[in-house]
Amino acid sequence: MNSETASSRWYRNLVLATIGIFLIVLAAFFTRRKPDTGPAAELEQMLLVERDVVSTYDEAKKAFAEGKIDAQTFVDVIKSEVLAPWREAEARFRKVDADKLSDKGKKLFESLEKSMKLREQAWGLVVDSIRDGSEEGMASAAQKAAEADRIEDEIMAELEASRERAAEDEATNKRPK
Repeated sequence: MNSETASSRWYRNLVLATIGIFLIVLAAFFTRRKPDTGPAAELEQMLLVERDVVSTYDEAKKAFAEGKIDAQTFVDVIKSEVLAPWREAEARFRKVDADKLSDKGKKLFESLEKSMKLREQAWGLVVDSIRDGSEEGMASAAQKAAEADRIEDEIMAELEASRERAAEDEATNKRPK
C-alpha cells in the first residue's frame, strides 16, 4: 500500500464516519418521542399540581393545628403556596380543548373540573373562616374538600384502570400469532 492509497483511505473513512454520524443523529431526531402536550397530558399535569398543593396545604394545616404556625401564616401559605399555583395551573387547564378527548376523557375532564372548583372553594372558605373565626365555614370547607377527594379518587381509579387496559392491549398485540 503506497502513501497515496493510505491517505485516500483515511479521507474516505473520515467521510463515511461523518455520514454515519449524521445519519444516526438524523434518525434519532426523527424517531425521538415528542412530549405529549394534548388534553390528556394537561389532565395529568393538573393532577400532579393538585397532589403538590394538597400536600402543601395538609402540611400547613397540620402545623397550624399543632400550634407550630399562627393563623396569619397559615392563611399566607394557603394564598401564596396553594391558591396561587392552583389558579395558575387551572388557567392552563381551562385552555384545554375537551372536544379532542374521547367520551371517557371528557367525563374525566369534567370530573376534574368539578373537583378543582370544590377544592378552590374549600381553601377560600378556610381563609375566610380563619379571618372571621367561623366554625361553620370550616365545616363547609371540610365537606367540599371531602367531595373533591371522592371525585379525585374516582378519577385516579379510572386512570389506573385505563393504564392497565392499555398495558393488557399492548401485551396482547405483542404476542406471536
